[in-house]
Amino acid sequence: KLIPGSAAFSRFQVPDLLQRSDAVKPLMFIKSVSSLCRAHMFVSARPGLKVVHIVRHPCAYVASTLRGKKLGLLSDDAYVETLANMPEAHQYGFTLETLRSMSREEQLTVRWMLQNEKVMREMQGCENYHQVIYEDLCVNTLDVIARIFQFLDLDVTQQTRDFIDESSAGKTEKVRYFDVKRDSSQAATGWQKELSIEQIEQIKGVVAGSLAGRIYFPD
Repeated sequence: KLIPGSAAFSRFQVPDLLQRSDAVKPLMFIKSVSSLCRAHMFVSARPGLKVVHIVRHPCAYVASTLRGKKLGLLSDDAYVETLANMPEAHQYGFTLETLRSMSREEQLTVRWMLQNEKVMREMQGCENYHQVIYEDLCVNTLDVIARIFQFLDLDVTQQTRDFIDESSAGKTEKVRYFDVKRDSSQAATGWQKELSIEQIEQIKGVVAGSLAGRIYFPD
């Protein structure tokens, strides 16, 4: 059994089913969560590379991560040592000691804030950078997709529209953690039923006043 995130899963070879043709050159897309902070490095190494940065509500991020850890699908490491060494951490006065003293919800929130803020600051003004708010994508899917495709110089085809309709309507059976097909509205707001008021206030207290946090907590 291949478990996402396991060593066996990382070694699993996916066959190339693409029909090669000199007339049609394939476009390469990389979807990554772990390489978020490397966005500027990628663009510097390969000028012309386009980056679509999807920012999700910090409460949704924390709720999803906690759920993944509970299911044994994600690491239980908050990587506080790595966070403490980030320049963004020094800017906000986060030290290794303060990070270790935080609750797991607060540690995950710091990770969300520092990583997203690093990308936002480093990519500011770059014409090949496009920021997308996850909740906008869930609520106004076709409009947001149209803007993303325009940024990527792609056409929104009927095949694309059909896939969006099918995937965003959800599933009749139980949704698994890594499923692509899920109810968009549930994906955007499900955290409100998962987190307690205390947890939400902890998260808000961490991001309040930060560049990334002001997206969701402007006050």
